[in-house]
Amino acid sequence: MLILGLKEGHDGGIVAIEDGKLLFALEAEKDNYPRYERVTAELVTRAAGMLDRVPDVVALSGWVKGLHSVEPPTRAGYFGVGDNAIQDEAGRFFGKDVRIFSSTHERSHIMTAYGMAPGTAGKAYYSLVWEGSIGSFYRIDESGRVTHLEHVMKDPGNKYAYLFSLADPKHPVGTGFFNYSHAGKQMALTAFARNRPTTKAEQETIDFILKQDGIVLGLSKEEMSWSHIFNAGVESESTATSRRSTRRRSSSVSTTTPRRTSPKGCHC
Repeated sequence: MLILGLKEGHDGGIVAIEDGKLLFALEAEKDNYPRYERVTAELVTRAAGMLDRVPDVVALSGWVKGLHSVEPPTRAGYFGVGDNAIQDEAGRFFGKDVRIFSSTHERSHIMTAYGMAPGTAGKAYYSLVWEGSIGSFYRIDESGRVTHLEHVMKDPGNKYAYLFSLADPKHPVGTGFFNYSHAGKQMALTAFARNRPTTKAEQETIDFILKQDGIVLGLSKEEMSWSHIFNAGVESESTATSRRSTRRRSSSVSTTTPRRTSPKGCHC
């Protein structure tokens, strides 16, 4: 069986698997395309050229019609692990009858880890999803059925990345902005952390960030649009510089509530 899989949204990619063997894996950002690039026409054309026949299954990642995970779904959508987390239906692809398969983004996180775990067949496993929007525990039974066990934290990845955004003088002030690279930069800085007690201001900042819940729901349609995000992201250095004093005051947390940014759509 030949399966062609396409991942929508940021960090887009295309893979082909035949009878359990990976034929190729293409990432949209490679060959000097922008980081976190979505699937492009160039990538689809390249993948098609690497196949010698039409696939038996076209697998489409569940995603959203927009930027944030709470927006209307495409295919199986972003959230869910129950009976509605999978779509498997008959379809057509370049004139051939195929199966069109889709799994929610949440379930895809779980099954990716499950598929890479050693000796999973016939065994029950537990899984933790800790990504941009989702922080939960799950159980995978002997037949591969997923059950949600416990919600731990909302938006763990977004909150983690926000700490860097809070300190970045070039990051726009206000809601509805994020930077995909901030999580990685925060991870890099963690390597230089010093083992010392947390200060009062640091603990207040941590507590404020962790208690935020569902702030994306307060955004307007205009704030949630791609153009708003990217237009704000290219503001001039002079504008960013003029905001530094305000940002530094807000980051102390002692008297000013830190500004808030909205969660990103996946960040996975």
